[in-house]
Amino acid sequence: MITYCGSASGATPGFICTAPGGSSPSSEHKLAAYTWNLVENYETDFVITAHELEADGRTRRAQFRSRGRFEREILPQREARTESLLDSSSFRVRTIPLEHHGIPSLAFAFEEGMHINVWKNRLDELDYRRPVAH
Repeated sequence: MITYCGSASGATPGFICTAPGGSSPSSEHKLAAYTWNLVENYETDFVITAHELEADGRTRRAQFRSRGRFEREILPQREARTESLLDSSSFRVRTIPLEHHGIPSLAFAFEEGMHINVWKNRLDELDYRRPVAH
């Protein structure tokens, strides 16, 4: 159910998962299926932050830390952003809840910021030559 992955803020490595409401227990059970007996040997604490977008506009959050053997830690709820999960100068990620054959789902749109496309063949057709610096 991991649908969007990005970098967790701060120095702690990890990622953020955004999924429809009710999907966090699935992630928790998948993580619990492994024996995490070696994670205390790792230098860093890897953190998975799960965001569940509820139909009423709330975002339920939990985190799973490698040093805690990926046991669920409840985080405070937040108001969901209006359709935009991430806005940066380079790109934007938007989402909308859907139902796919009775299964709550999210649709995502990844939109680039300003994009400049130079068609070399068109420059050649115009006989454009790069100016020479003096």
